[in-house]
Amino acid sequence: MKKSNSENGFTLIELAVVLAITALVVLAAAPLASEWGYNAQVHDANAKLTQGFGLAKALALRNPNGVPYPSPAAALQISISGANTTVAVLDCPASGGTCVTSDSGWPGWSASYPGAVATSITNVGQVSSSTSQIIYIDNRGEPVVQAATNPPTLNTNLAFTVSRGNTGSEQGSFY
Repeated sequence: MKKSNSENGFTLIELAVVLAITALVVLAAAPLASEWGYNAQVHDANAKLTQGFGLAKALALRNPNGVPYPSPAAALQISISGANTTVAVLDCPASGGTCVTSDSGWPGWSASYPGAVATSITNVGQVSSSTSQIIYIDNRGEPVVQAATNPPTLNTNLAFTVSRGNTGSEQGSFY
């Protein structure tokens, strides 16, 4: 039997080359993966805003408290608190008081998304601050500026932009 000096397997240099190539591929893919995650957060925030407005409009049309026209029957509140943004549907009482998360036995709805996702609503014309925005909806399902005017001021140009840094943004319209 003859002995051979060569053995089966990888040399140390071959293994180092494979590890170097793998490291380069991982480094090239990491920014793409983080951007994909940021875009997913923006898309999620957009979906939650749209869903919240749809639910607030449905609640206003159902009008379980018998709120008379032109008073708001429901509202959508966007609140920024620390690291999270919360979107909540508010139920408005017939007495014209403050809209709350749940009145008349309605269980309420709210959703959160990361505060790093910036939300900008244009032409709100309602309660608006750096930490809270409220969109009121009358019992006809139309966004209105809450005021004692008759007929109320319709707010038909409600647009929003959701973005996260420089990774892109999504725009939409509530009405």
